Amino acid sequence: MERIIKLKPIFEDVSYQDEIEKKIIELFRKEFYLPILSLLNEDKKILNSNTNSIRQALSSGKIFYSNGKFQGKFTSSISKKLIEYGAKWNSINSTYSIKLEKLPMDIRSEISISKARFEEKLNKIDKNLSNFNTNEMISKLNISPIFDKNLLKIDKEFQESIKSITIIPRLSKVQREKIAKDWQYNMELDIKKFSDAQVVDLREVVQDNVFKAGNRREALVKGFMHSYNVTESKAKFWARQETNLLMAKFKETKYVEAGVPEYEWRCVHMPHQPTPKTPYKDGEVRYAHGVLEGKIFKWSDPPVTTPPGQIQRRNNPGQDYNCRCFALPIVRFK
Repeated sequence: MERIIKLKPIFEDVSYQDEIEKKIIELFRKEFYLPILSLLNEDKKILNSNTNSIRQALSSGKIFYSNGKFQGKFTSSISKKLIEYGAKWNSINSTYSIKLEKLPMDIRSEISISKARFEEKLNKIDKNLSNFNTNEMISKLNISPIFDKNLLKIDKEFQESIKSITIIPRLSKVQREKIAKDWQYNMELDIKKFSDAQVVDLREVVQDNVFKAGNRREALVKGFMHSYNVTESKAKFWARQETNLLMAKFKETKYVEAGVPEYEWRCVHMPHQPTPKTPYKDGEVRYAHGVLEGKIFKWSDPPVTTPPGQIQRRNNPGQDYNCRCFALPIVRFK
């Protein structure tokens, strides 16, 4: 009679992923975004409380004038002064319309100066981006020790899991460090490819502001902040998906090496019986994974983890995008 033993599953500490994500985001923030955005900050010495509030706002970039319209952030004093000059408020696009020749000479002069100053900043930013060295930035990233620390923990849990059936040598410090460094190297390749693309995209944002006068400062800042938000999302993806893939592959390799070729698919959380039409919320299990619950598979022959109608992908637990399912290793005895 065949006897099946279910081994203790291995769970990695996801807090290390938060550490990795934080390190990557901080690297981009410090080395890439802050130096560029700092170029948009006016010297506070040029602001004088005794000068016209409109001139101050133009100098600082809070408002700008283009195609007969003032745009930006209007204080009550600025709005009052513009109305005195004869400007008309447009509530649809939040602008004040007035012909340039109707404005006082000092305001027209400040518009010209602020335009030249802004274009100078655009040129500096574009030069900064064109000379940006992604390799130099990436060389300052040091996350392999975080991965190594988690790898040590996972290896200990693996030894605990298989101790009732066999003994496998633990990973040496040299082996762990090599795996961690190889992992960081692959991560660096992804980061470099992404960074180079971000530089190209941001230079396009700068050029849009050079040739489209209506965009100006606020649109430029908005473009950079959108880029930063994309970077944050990407860092989260790298920290979770890429590390989960390697950890899942590591566990698969170690169990096969220990003579454990099969596992039972287990889901983290199943709030309802999954159906193809039942949408899953964050923290719940998608249909294609939920139907695998409790079924036995070989590491060498993963099940289909894609929904009906999509191109089929086969994965072991933890290898599909954003998958938190886990493997319950099993051993058969006759």
